[in-house]
Amino acid sequence: VRATAMVRLVVVLALVAASVVDGFTVPLGGALLRRGFASAADGEGSVPKSWGRSRRGAAGCTATATLGEYADNEVLMSAREAFVSAALAGPKNGVAATPEERADIEGKLNALVALNPTQNPADKLVGEWETFLDGSFKSIYTNTTGASNGKVGPFVGDVWQQFVTARDSNTGVVTNNLKLGPLRGQLTARCERKSETKMDVLFEKIVFKLFGVPISTKEFGPDSKDQKKEPKGSWKLRYMDKDLRILITNAGNVESLLRTTEFDGM
Repeated sequence: VRATAMVRLVVVLALVAASVVDGFTVPLGGALLRRGFASAADGEGSVPKSWGRSRRGAAGCTATATLGEYADNEVLMSAREAFVSAALAGPKNGVAATPEERADIEGKLNALVALNPTQNPADKLVGEWETFLDGSFKSIYTNTTGASNGKVGPFVGDVWQQFVTARDSNTGVVTNNLKLGPLRGQLTARCERKSETKMDVLFEKIVFKLFGVPISTKEFGPDSKDQKKEPKGSWKLRYMDKDLRILITNAGNVESLLRTTEFDGM
């Protein structure tokens, strides 16, 4: 009974996570959500504590990665190390950070942004994708309260972004991924250059799996079943080197992504 209730609860959490993507409403359908909540309310159970909030080190992340032509810039390297170390030492993904922790992390973030070594980052993100976009990038700090911070109900999962393909010199495709116990979520989006520093982000599909089995899939855009317009957001790139990106979403939230070898796909 407890195992069944646990599965029901995880499904409900997946549906809740799927309904909001960092301020952008994703139409899954109220009836589906209501059925999920009703099912979860039928049973009792608990979720392992290991699924919840945890502090972590820099395992799998290139916190001290060489910056190539930027490596001789001691001021930049020092500011970069200070921010990355502070972000990794804080609460997971920045969720539940205290005002003091946020002030410290964001102070170091702003100092690093002022030293951004990459001019016209939106041009280079996709135009030079082999250097700046290819691979996996793990969320190390965000101040968003949306689902992109990895928080699903009372639990906090791992969040990372993975490059899929470059459709042309202005458009790339990435997946935003969530890992929480046996739950996996994947949001596919394409990013399109709009200016030298800004990318539009259009969401194409969201999939949730439990123990590797799909439990929820939703496609967006003119080719989808309901042919509704794709949910849309944007990134304003504030800092970028080959291993670290700091951006502001159209909701005004900070997202910081560090290259990692820890994750690959769903």
